[in-house]
Amino acid sequence: MLPPLQRADSCRGPDEIREFWRGLDETFDDVRLDPQETVDAGDRVAMRLRYYTRGKGSGVEIEGELYHQVATFRDGAMVRIEYFTDWPQALEAAGLPGA
Repeated sequence: MLPPLQRADSCRGPDEIREFWRGLDETFDDVRLDPQETVDAGDRVAMRLRYYTRGKGSGVEIEGELYHQVATFRDGAMVRIEYFTDWPQALEAAGLPGA
């Protein structure tokens, strides 16, 4: 089952992350996240994403900029991904206020 609202704490640890992706597999035939813009802010990277999905069974297609990611890296490994519905908020969370 998918989390009701994507938050920074929606998935914690490998098991919850696997469950999240299983939920997407059960819900959609296709899921594609296409990067539109990437901003490197040192240990954080903001990525503006465009989503393409097609529902299983219904065939309904969804396309748009629903969420944007900010990934945090520590010692070369990704340790956190946060989702934002607003690109300026994602930039601010990456440490780029007013960007």
